[in-house]
Amino acid sequence: MEGRVVGLDGTKSGWVAVVLAGGCFAEAAAYETLAGALDANREALAFGVDMPTALPRVGGTRPAELEARRLLGPRCHSVFLSHPSAVLDAETYADPMSACRSLKTPGISRQAYGLRAKIHEAIAAARDSRVVEVHPELSFWALANREPLAHSKKDWNGHHARRALLEAVGIFVPQVLSGPAGRAAVDDVLDAAAAAWTAWRRSTGLACRLPAGDPDPDGGSIWY
Repeated sequence: MEGRVVGLDGTKSGWVAVVLAGGCFAEAAAYETLAGALDANREALAFGVDMPTALPRVGGTRPAELEARRLLGPRCHSVFLSHPSAVLDAETYADPMSACRSLKTPGISRQAYGLRAKIHEAIAAARDSRVVEVHPELSFWALANREPLAHSKKDWNGHHARRALLEAVGIFVPQVLSGPAGRAAVDDVLDAAAAAWTAWRRSTGLACRLPAGDPDPDGGSIWY
């Protein structure tokens, strides 16, 4: 069997996965949990997960996220800045805002706070050395010869630009996907495909990471 890798992107109901075999699209699936996705793909060589797998120290920021924002230019705000666990562990949205003030950490958006359960899933999954953190927009930046994309992934032009970049490297996502994966949002499926591309590069030794050089022992790395 050709080497298989998996790209995973968070959705409202769980995770959507794109599987590549030999670098080409093999299948798409949906899972309720990240652990379930790893268990269903035990033979995979690598998993690219679009979610932080490490958190910053109190009062600090993750160098990988800051560098990703710098590289992405007009797409920089697609990279959320992670918050310390003391913020994410708060039980209501009012509590983390208070925690941010007391820790002198920038405020957290409702969207970022809403990802806390998936972030904890990703941190737990990263105990498996095959799991690496990716950011799809950074993967698309690499696919586009290290140029930020002109359009958002949410609009028509952005959708087709990202699909064309994937197809240029042999990743053809079918127009019709069976099962729950076919009901996932278009941008989530394309993000999972970009994450799978980075996972493939990771499995073949071609992937790069932020920050470059030695890995950050506290803030982790983002691969592309």
